Amino acid sequence: MPQRRGSADRYPTRRSEDYIPPKTRTVKYQKSFIPATVKRWNQLDKNVRDKPTINSFKATLKKTYSVPKHNYYSYGKDKWAVAHTRMRLGLSPLNQHLHSHHIVPSSCCPHCDESENCIHLLLRCPKYAASRSNLFGVIGPTVDKLGIGITNEFLMSNLLLYGHEQLTVHENKQLFYHVQSFLKETKRF
Repeated sequence: MPQRRGSADRYPTRRSEDYIPPKTRTVKYQKSFIPATVKRWNQLDKNVRDKPTINSFKATLKKTYSVPKHNYYSYGKDKWAVAHTRMRLGLSPLNQHLHSHHIVPSSCCPHCDESENCIHLLLRCPKYAASRSNLFGVIGPTVDKLGIGITNEFLMSNLLLYGHEQLTVHENKQLFYHVQSFLKETKRF
């Protein structure tokens, strides 16, 4: 168990309740369980860490840090809905996702020299320009309604992956249907 900062300091500090992270030489070890957990524990709010029971700790943690689950996230059919979800989670067969888990040696797209990530597949790769044009032809009114320009790649990729809170559940499901049709058309998954 790592030592608390307060026991190593000569005087009280604001972070005296934090644990001292173990010394790491490599990024791989730094991201491993113990160092990463100590870092995350130290980042928790004091009111979450100081709960007297495990049940109150879990309840506060869920209430404070839970991400709202939208019922349209589970929308779709077959492997295209699964591919869409895996893209949201960073666990898809895109080379950047595979490279980050040390499965493939390079994150480069097989069709061009860019890193193959979600933004690249959905918005940039020249191989899928025709499929992308079909997608944006269909979802154009939705994009216009939200005022998201195609040039803002971050907002656009977030819209395509996560939907948007200003859209109704039905509109988000329709958006997901078209994104999943795009994924099917690309034959990338």
